[in-house]
Amino acid sequence: MAPLERSLLTLLAPRMLLPLLVLMVLPPPLCPAATAVVAAVVDASTRLQVIDAAPATVQFDGQDLQAVRDAIRRGSEGSTINASTALLSHEAAASSLLGPWSVMNKALMPAIGSKHDYMSIGSYWWNCTAECDTTLFANCSLWHHSDLGPPGPPYANCSAQTGLPWYDHDGYHNPVSDDLDGPALSAMTDSVSALALAGYLLDQPLYSARAAMLLRAWFLDDATRMNPSGEYSQGIPGRCTGRGTGIIDFVGGLPTVLDASALLLAAGQTVRGGWTVEDNGRLLAWVAEWLQ
Repeated sequence: MAPLERSLLTLLAPRMLLPLLVLMVLPPPLCPAATAVVAAVVDASTRLQVIDAAPATVQFDGQDLQAVRDAIRRGSEGSTINASTALLSHEAAASSLLGPWSVMNKALMPAIGSKHDYMSIGSYWWNCTAECDTTLFANCSLWHHSDLGPPGPPYANCSAQTGLPWYDHDGYHNPVSDDLDGPALSAMTDSVSALALAGYLLDQPLYSARAAMLLRAWFLDDATRMNPSGEYSQGIPGRCTGRGTGIIDFVGGLPTVLDASALLLAAGQTVRGGWTVEDNGRLLAWVAEWLQ
């Protein structure tokens, strides 16, 4: 396989390697090292060079990205390159029809704070009166188990009126969490990544502009932006509004977003609505505040 073909395969491979590596070394439960990882990403992104220079990405190799783009521009043949660019083009076309996403669209909001605050709950946590729903789960044999105490429900400290506090039922996903901000953040970062890659590699400025719009909607526009905080991530009703393990909601998404910003800057603002140096500066300021 030619080096450029290997490069493109690397670029289009699943983008979860960095988050997985980070999670393997982070100490539970507060994961203080995670902010250092994201801080390093921010520091690298401040050195972005615009137009014709290799993008200053941190998850991808910027030199490889530039080499692949140049090969595509020259019309270099190769079955792997052709298949991979077709796949990327298809993914970007689909992503261009999705969104925008915003924290303002969630069904609930934190008990304190505002709807602009990011909110998620532990996926396996349920109100203390909940019984296993056989329409959702084929096997309910492990439902009556919790790491926090004796099997239940019932639980001695459970309020029948409020359903508080929530208890964990490991392996049983609570669909309430799907109506909060986690799935939207994941969908936004996946779409932005595909659009930014296609905009840069395939010289498709409309894809770049769409990625820019999605980033502004989530991070920058006053009416729809997320407040730069993870205070209410992975909360547990009746126990805590947020947990240190909430870092898992961001450790993959924020580096991906900053890579997308690097790609958008390197692609250049060739159509109305493209990503600007000012946009990038505001995004970096947002992330720096999130790290505090």
